[in-house]
Amino acid sequence: MTDRTSAHAHQHPGPAEARASLAAAEQAHTTSARANTLRLAAGLLASGAAMTAGSLVVAADAEAGGSPLFILRILLSLALLLPGAVIYSAARSWARRDTALLVTVLVLQVGAYIGAAMAANLLATPLYADLAAGFIILVTTVAMAVLRRRA
Repeated sequence: MTDRTSAHAHQHPGPAEARASLAAAEQAHTTSARANTLRLAAGLLASGAAMTAGSLVVAADAEAGGSPLFILRILLSLALLLPGAVIYSAARSWARRDTALLVTVLVLQVGAYIGAAMAANLLATPLYADLAAGFIILVTTVAMAVLRRRA
C-alpha cells in the first residue's frame, strides 16, 4: 500500500520563482509596517496636540487669573486624544519597538503637561505651561523623525 502523501511529488520552486515569492512577501511586510507606522504617527500627533493645547489652556488661565470654564477647556483639549486612539486601534499588529516609542513619548508628553500645570498653578507663572507646550512639540517632532526613518 502506498502512502498518499508520498504519491504526490513535492516540487521546489525554481530560483526565479523563489525570488519572486520572497519579493512579494517583503513587499507585503513593508506595506503593513508603513500602515502601522502611519497609525502610530497619527496617534502620537493627536496626543501631542492634546497635551500642547492643554498646556496652553493652563497658561492662558493663569494669565487671566482663573476661569470657571477652566476644567471644561482642559477636557476639550484632552479630547484630542480620542481621534488618535481610534486611528491607532486600527493597526494590524503591535511591534515591541512601537510600544517602547509610544510609552516613552506619552510619558514625556503627559509628564510635561502635568508638571507644567502644577508649576503654573502653584507658582502663578504661566511661563512653565508655555515651556511645556514647546517641549511637547519637540518630543512629538522627534518621535515623527524616528517614525519617518522606519518607513
